Amino acid sequence: MRPADTSSPRDTLRSFIENTEAAALAVQRGGDPARTRTYGSRIRQTIDSSGLINPYDQAEQSRRLIYLKEILDRIELPPEEAIPGDAEVADGAISSWTIPNTEIKIWRIEEGERAGEFLFSAETVANLDRFYRRVRDLPYKPGATAGLLEDYLALEHTENTIARRIRDELQPIDTSNPQRLLQEFLENLNAAFRLVMEADAGLRSQPPSLTLDEALEIERQANDLIDRAVRTLDLSTLPEAVRESIAIEKALQLKEILDRTGLPAIESIPDAQAVADLRGSGGPVRWRYPHTQIEIVELTEGPRAGRFRFSARTVDNLDKFYRQVKGLPYRTSDAMFYVEEYDSPETSPGFYEFYISTPGSLIPGVSRFERWIRNLPASFKKIYFEQTLWQWLGIAVGTLIAALLVLFVFFIGRLTTRHLASPWAEWIKLFMPIVNAYIVIQLVKLIDKDLNVTGWELWIILGVGTALVYLFAAGAIYRFCVAVGESIASTPRLADRDFDASLVRIAAYALGFVAAITVVVFGFQRLGADVVPLLAGLGFGGLAVALAVRPTLENMIGGLILYADRPIRVGDYCTFSGQSGTVERIGLRSTRIRAMDRTQITVPNSTFADMQLINWARCDKMLITTVIGLRYETTPEQMRHVLARMRELCFAHPKIENETHRVRFSGFGASSLDVTVGVYALTNEWNEYYAIREDLYLRFAELIEASGTSVAFPSRTLYVGRDNGLDPSKIEAAEHEVAAWRDADALPFPLTPEPLAARIADTLDYPPKGSPEAAGRLSVTETEERLSADDEDDERHQDEPAAVEGVGPSQLINLYQYYGQFQSVLALRGRIWVPKNACN
Repeated sequence: MRPADTSSPRDTLRSFIENTEAAALAVQRGGDPARTRTYGSRIRQTIDSSGLINPYDQAEQSRRLIYLKEILDRIELPPEEAIPGDAEVADGAISSWTIPNTEIKIWRIEEGERAGEFLFSAETVANLDRFYRRVRDLPYKPGATAGLLEDYLALEHTENTIARRIRDELQPIDTSNPQRLLQEFLENLNAAFRLVMEADAGLRSQPPSLTLDEALEIERQANDLIDRAVRTLDLSTLPEAVRESIAIEKALQLKEILDRTGLPAIESIPDAQAVADLRGSGGPVRWRYPHTQIEIVELTEGPRAGRFRFSARTVDNLDKFYRQVKGLPYRTSDAMFYVEEYDSPETSPGFYEFYISTPGSLIPGVSRFERWIRNLPASFKKIYFEQTLWQWLGIAVGTLIAALLVLFVFFIGRLTTRHLASPWAEWIKLFMPIVNAYIVIQLVKLIDKDLNVTGWELWIILGVGTALVYLFAAGAIYRFCVAVGESIASTPRLADRDFDASLVRIAAYALGFVAAITVVVFGFQRLGADVVPLLAGLGFGGLAVALAVRPTLENMIGGLILYADRPIRVGDYCTFSGQSGTVERIGLRSTRIRAMDRTQITVPNSTFADMQLINWARCDKMLITTVIGLRYETTPEQMRHVLARMRELCFAHPKIENETHRVRFSGFGASSLDVTVGVYALTNEWNEYYAIREDLYLRFAELIEASGTSVAFPSRTLYVGRDNGLDPSKIEAAEHEVAAWRDADALPFPLTPEPLAARIADTLDYPPKGSPEAAGRLSVTETEERLSADDEDDERHQDEPAAVEGVGPSQLINLYQYYGQFQSVLALRGRIWVPKNACN
């Protein structure tokens, strides 16, 4: 339970050395793990770990302590009495002490829980790895514990894989300043290079020193390290569809460039303090790698604002930069003075060339094609246009096979759907683009991951492959919507309702079209196309195209109006613009109608929607109207008989509506007494309508014949006889009566006098004497159809007096009795109502 003695620099150094040697001896002898942990706790009490990225990471602390032990085992330490002890500390003159000829410092903690203790300084602990690289080639001192670092690294390598994976994936990279960003980039790629080269050598050795599973695990670790290095690059200008595959190539190119240039002094790269000072001057912080155009810039937008990345412009130009320096030699460890200042200053010679010229992701030995490619002649491994010959052959063969498979799927689909009815045919068509998209995805995966094609060829392949996948996906979504629509339209509930089924189909087509366009636009965005200008071009620059397709759009809108307003439906018989026919199909662009002569009429929807349409199929009943002319020899009583029988027939007929019908003596024709018939047939089918009308007309003919009259035909009757002239007595009587009117100032011209009108009002027998209405025995069974609101005015005024202008009262009574003596008859169509105050 005794803690480490840190009361003075001498005690701190002695505690560190004693406890590290005791811990190393305990490990070598397989001692008690609890005692070993006690030694480790005492050792950690001698250092100030506040300068580490994660001060509480015990694994990192242990690695730093072993670095310190390795350094102390190789350098000469001063005598113990030369190191400040308790006496010197008591004098108050000692606050820090540095080991001679080194930068290892022990200082006093001024505040906090450990105030007054002497610890290895935070700066010293943070730079122990750099200090170790300066002395690692020196020999150990006699009695030192040799190989402690190698043992620790081996133990760390064999730690739990799952725990290490969690730690690597969750531990973030430090991009808070350019110095840490550059360090992270170099460290991760160097570690990945070591893993890949060791694993490749292990698989190639005879016998192999690694199993395939172990190699796969190492490849996964290397991929994780490269992914951490990739996160130091600003890839915002790369299309999302190719970003993941191109990013590794970009990171390796950057590493090749940095490995051929000298490392600048670590102090010249802005650290956290320098970044804070630069931010105070205003604007984002930028740092350029000396003698290059490589820049590290501060991000100003997005969720990573304030972090640093290798600039997007640097990433875009890495191909050009690499071609400029690939002929230069790699940097050596003794060529630059500042190498030891970096955490990981090593180079990774040939890493990029190894990556682009071997199959698989990183380690060729785990690829399924590696055995075949290894046995190929050397001529197949030569590089042509940045790819080996076997890679070009693989691209050609893979593309040819994929194209044949796509054509085969298309042919089989067309052959199958030709013999299937909807909706099954639509579901088969859905699988065609899905299978073709899968084929393209596998082809791209083969070229990218297995053949490991890189460079501009990979850009083209990824771009074309991604575009094809999104086009197939758009087709699949469209086909899915159509298949669902056809399935719903084919259900028994909608199968008999053609209009609703057609509306479902139209909605499915429209939804599928919109969804497909959305997928295509998203695909363009993934390929790096700027969608906003594209949409703006469709809105403004595409105005000419919109005007060109205006008729088509009008027809589509007209079709939607027909579906929404429903003036007609499939199967309806209608009349439009002087033509008639049965509606066969309402499409997106036009409506097709089968005419009576069996010709097909195609009308654009925009025109058809604006027409006056008469839909005969919507009739609840159909009007039968005609005028029957009877001979002038027909007597009034015969006329009454015919009218009564015809009305009885209409009431009795089961297919004639009883509520509204007219059978009326309507006028005196040129050669006939006209009877107007207007009744409704209880049907909305034309064939039945014609049958009912035919039956009604035949029965009317029988009734007319049974009444002793007949239908008139255009004729003129000439009466030849002796003319006796006019009756003088009647002439004298009429003239005498008119003279009496004149003498009494009662001449009914130009208006009928009010006393006369009041005296003769309602004196005629109407209804005629003998009718049920006249006898007061009327049973209402007939309802007259009112034509307009004027009829109501007539009913309100039916009790007011009336006079026929120009005809005397006695002549009005006798007019009908002498109608046969006239060749032309004055038809009285109405009555003239005379206000009472107008008789003056």
